[in-house]
Amino acid sequence: MNTSLGRVSAVAGLALVAAVWWRWPPARHAVSLIERPIDAVQAGDAAALSSASSLSVRPVATHAPAPAAACASTALRWQIGALAIDCPAVHAAFSDSGSRRRYRIDGYGSVMHRVRIESVGQKVQSATATSDGAIYACRAEGCRGISIGPADLQGVRRLVFDRAVLNAATAGADLVLNGTVEVAVQTQRDEAVCAGQRLSIARSDGTLAGYCPDDGTGRVVRDDGGTSYRYADLDGRGIAVELDAQGRLQAIASGGMACRADDCAGVTLAMPDGSGARRLRLDGTMLQGAGGWMVLDGQLTLPE
Repeated sequence: MNTSLGRVSAVAGLALVAAVWWRWPPARHAVSLIERPIDAVQAGDAAALSSASSLSVRPVATHAPAPAAACASTALRWQIGALAIDCPAVHAAFSDSGSRRRYRIDGYGSVMHRVRIESVGQKVQSATATSDGAIYACRAEGCRGISIGPADLQGVRRLVFDRAVLNAATAGADLVLNGTVEVAVQTQRDEAVCAGQRLSIARSDGTLAGYCPDDGTGRVVRDDGGTSYRYADLDGRGIAVELDAQGRLQAIASGGMACRADDCAGVTLAMPDGSGARRLRLDGTMLQGAGGWMVLDGQLTLPE
């Protein structure tokens, strides 16, 4: 009899537990392979997963994977033969000496990845990459898969890799890069040169870029008594401003587009200051040509 009562009590207890579980199920934690990729599993977890499944898990502990936030503007895919490494780039740096510029992109994963790019203006001269001790490189036209965009209004350039091939220095598969990396290129020198004269340029192709005459400003007095001003930046973009002999605006031109005299809307030309320089203010000034149009906003200094 006691035995029967014990069995009934046990069954009743199990039923009660089942009812409670059904009413208040234990918390479940969803595991996302996107949020926590296999390559990011810690060494201890890797051993457990390897014994519990047929997956081959490679533990990594030297560097953390690139955070999702970094991949929004710094997404670079490395392809070396059958090996693909997504979004290792988490830090980009820039330095320059005149028109020669150097970009460096460091990526962190199970090994260190690094790309160095040298350019004159926006033209790539060379690129070198290292990955797990191997070296890859391209020169001049061989780097045609790499393009450097103009600086935007915040001084950020986009480096675009479109099936860019860097050849292996020794036997083995070449490196192929795809993706986009954003690099801040504003320098103290830019701030000094561009103080008081900076433009934003919106084009008919939908692009918006900043402009600073960081490669110099020229002034020539013409035979007719007028004055021509020439502005150039380190990307090779130029702007011309023409005044007549009375100091009135005749024309503004850039990239095969122009406006003339009264057709240059939104222009304010200030009187000379104590040094004889004048400020040219552009407020939505449109230049037009066969290649489309551009709208200039900002100001330039016309030196004496």
